[in-house]
Amino acid sequence: MGTAIGKIRVSVLLWPLWLGALACTSGPQVGETTSQAVLDQYLARPAMRGARLGILIQELETGRVLVEEGADQGFSPASTMKLLTASSALAHLPADFRFRTHLYMRGKIVDGTLHGDLILVCPGDPSFGWIPEYGGPGDADFDEFVEALDRWGVKAVEGRLLAYASPSPGAKAGAWPPKTPQPWIWRSGWEWDDFVYGWGAEIGDFVYHGNRVSVRAVDGPEGVQVSVLPKGSGIRFREAVRVEKGARSDLQIFGLPKQRDWILQGSLDLGGKDRVWAAVPDPAVFLLNAFRARLAKEGLSMKVTVGRGRHPLPPGDPMQGQTVQALAVHASPPRDDLLRVMLHRSDNLYAERLAWASAFMDRGVPSFEALQPDAVTDTTARSLSALGVDPSTLRLVDGSGLSRRNLLNPRAVVALLSRLAAQPGPAFADRLALAGGNGTLRRRFGPQSRWHRQIRAKTGTITGITALAGYLLPQAGRKMVFCVYLERPHGRAAVGRAFVDALLEALAPTLP
Repeated sequence: MGTAIGKIRVSVLLWPLWLGALACTSGPQVGETTSQAVLDQYLARPAMRGARLGILIQELETGRVLVEEGADQGFSPASTMKLLTASSALAHLPADFRFRTHLYMRGKIVDGTLHGDLILVCPGDPSFGWIPEYGGPGDADFDEFVEALDRWGVKAVEGRLLAYASPSPGAKAGAWPPKTPQPWIWRSGWEWDDFVYGWGAEIGDFVYHGNRVSVRAVDGPEGVQVSVLPKGSGIRFREAVRVEKGARSDLQIFGLPKQRDWILQGSLDLGGKDRVWAAVPDPAVFLLNAFRARLAKEGLSMKVTVGRGRHPLPPGDPMQGQTVQALAVHASPPRDDLLRVMLHRSDNLYAERLAWASAFMDRGVPSFEALQPDAVTDTTARSLSALGVDPSTLRLVDGSGLSRRNLLNPRAVVALLSRLAAQPGPAFADRLALAGGNGTLRRRFGPQSRWHRQIRAKTGTITGITALAGYLLPQAGRKMVFCVYLERPHGRAAVGRAFVDALLEALAPTLP
């Protein structure tokens, strides 16, 4: 079949009817047809005009192909790119790998007052101060540092709070001297307006709270109230939110990345509320502001300035020649816990930091220079080659899938998933979201679905692309591995997801 699918025009007014039809296609009438007939029926739908579909389903044990269409065509993979990042992390990061953030002190303590610097040496730990609503510890990640200062008898600080970049993402000791800070990373194919939203949060060496803040708008007696939490991001919003009875709450951020003055715009239902995640413009300052707030909460008197450190210190710096004292180390959760967050929640910051950590560990640490971007994709390509997947058929640009220039094909993804399933140790399928159970599949394939709790997969969504790749694990029958890419230039993401889910429902009776 060609890449242009369908030849009948469809009115926009027919979309609700089409979605309703999708929900009904898994009925008994499909059970007597072949999988190819089901696929042909779906490809002929008027709504698929101008779309492209790539799909491959094969038996996991034998490799026998069950369904195939466009399996060798290249697609922008969206967040299924994280499957490749996971394979690289498993290949290059030991199971006990943890990002480690160090606290140092420089100066003199006189009568309980530190006259000098407190220095955080940061590896870009994506979990540091993670969002409590997502199961993270918030400012509890500063506990080791607070306890260390208490042991040293520090009750006040007069000087500076500084953030340096770590020479190694997982160094247990010896994280001094620091390395050249990683510059703000902007990869080819990333869209600039992604970087004002939480999913496009900065991915450098300094991380706190996912480098994002919660922006909430609430319609109350005094009008729309906007809150930005946690504090310390420096972001200021001009609010242009409309309040309309029966309106769908839909907040959007308008502005430029790395700026502090943005516009919050959109609609709220009368008396309603909505929230959007915004990327902080300066993660180092955000991190240090959070540290200062935690120390103040513990009762420490704080007369400090915050900023990025420079190493070596410039001539004339008052701390020139002062000894640096290591105080404490905070370790992130281990590798598999980090991978679970990345794969279940499809977190881009986790993906990029794990990809960079894999490249660092692959090359040996410590490194006192910023890692070049190509080093990350080269490391991923080598992990694919080691698994028998030819990276020459792919285009690798980043670790998260945010780039529109990544290109994968269903055959390569299915080959990767098959190899990962055959590896010793914990089953790779168990690392993925469960249909109707958790992660990004929590609200898909519900109790009425044939695939309820029988799919483990990675989702992917960017403008015009819907992706799903993983394992079909029926309670009775053979296990399968699959990848679906649907490229539609128009329409909401929910429509693409509905099509992919309904197609898998319709194919279910035809599969072994």
